Amino acid sequence: VFGMVFFIAPLIGMAVMDAARERVSTNNELTFKVFWNTTLKHFWPIAKFGATGLFLIIFCIFPYWYNSKRNPITQVAIPHGSRDNFLEVTSSGLVFFIIP
Repeated sequence: VFGMVFFIAPLIGMAVMDAARERVSTNNELTFKVFWNTTLKHFWPIAKFGATGLFLIIFCIFPYWYNSKRNPITQVAIPHGSRDNFLEVTSSGLVFFIIP
């Protein structure tokens, strides 16, 4: 979700570059000025897409954030023989090293 910007930003740049390429007849005529004018021409659709994406991210994740703040998840260690000191608890060492 939060890594979306690393995928979407180059994709939007490529879409603007394709739109700029359609405005000229050859690749040699494609300059930064043409690219910049095309970017400004497509600014509002890009801004609407970004605002919609931001709204959807906040709308979908906010309930989890809010609940996590009010009712935090506590972590409890689960007792298991693999966490024992095998020199002190020889039965655990027996189960994990000798019997298998």
